[in-house]
Amino acid sequence: MPTPSPPGVFVGAYASSPTARSWDPQLERAYLDRIAEIPGVRGLEVPWITSLHPHEENWYAEHLPAGWEMVITQIGGVMHRLTDDPDYGLASADRGGRARAVADVATIRDDVARLHDALGRQVVTGVELHSAPASTAARGTTAALAESLRDIAAWDWGGAEPLIEHCDERSRGRPTAKGFLSVAEELQAIADAATGTGMMVNWGRSAIELGDPDLVPEQVRSIREAGVLAGVVFSGVAAVATDYGAPWADAHPSFAPDRTGTGAGGSLLTDARATTTLTAAGPHVWCGLKVGCRPQGAPLEHRVALIRNGVERVLAARD
Repeated sequence: MPTPSPPGVFVGAYASSPTARSWDPQLERAYLDRIAEIPGVRGLEVPWITSLHPHEENWYAEHLPAGWEMVITQIGGVMHRLTDDPDYGLASADRGGRARAVADVATIRDDVARLHDALGRQVVTGVELHSAPASTAARGTTAALAESLRDIAAWDWGGAEPLIEHCDERSRGRPTAKGFLSVAEELQAIADAATGTGMMVNWGRSAIELGDPDLVPEQVRSIREAGVLAGVVFSGVAAVATDYGAPWADAHPSFAPDRTGTGAGGSLLTDARATTTLTAAGPHVWCGLKVGCRPQGAPLEHRVALIRNGVERVLAARD
């Protein structure tokens, strides 16, 4: 039997960062220091676009709070590449597009090794990869994804675990955020690759895909029953227009307002739904939180309070 995942929540702090539009290293350090004061934070979910940090190569080696771990997500880099390269992706039927995607993952591997060397310990727990390309622009296949997973699994990751982060598949009549392969196709590719690759879910994107937040636990359970569920990241979504954008936008609203009024109006992510999702996931997965902040000019205290509220609610849902 697998052992339960260590307690704590990985925070996608970049989604609420006060320096997202204008880099200020002192403000970012103050922001991370305040998040480090929140009980139950295990570490960061960090975006990889073309490197681990968009402004300072050694930022995390020099400023990661003591004892924190890290999960890397490539989704920002994937979407950036797809803007000019529609054939790009680990699942691409185009050999060149697949090779370019695998090459980027090799760069992530090298960045992970440098970070581990700089800190003298394993920091990165997981690396979230994706089954691009988007189905409207190019063709993705399970065979191509399986081949990519075999290539990637052959490398030395220094203890980090490559994972497929499920994003929404394209569905007729439904809004689409990413439009990659379906859960069934990703599970088939993982089985065909036979590399032990895990899979994780972003709650908000699954709700977008399914069109019903109460169906997310069923999807999570299906991945768990396939024996590959590694993590669940909680990020909200709204079925109506909000300060975060249009209905069903993948804009990371926080939990729905609690009794204190903290949260995002219109968000479908409630305490009850988080609890049901984690019950379906079981005890052997890690948890994450990624919430955006509105208004965008909000002060530091507001951003930290929103993250604190979300972390507390994820931990309560897990209990």
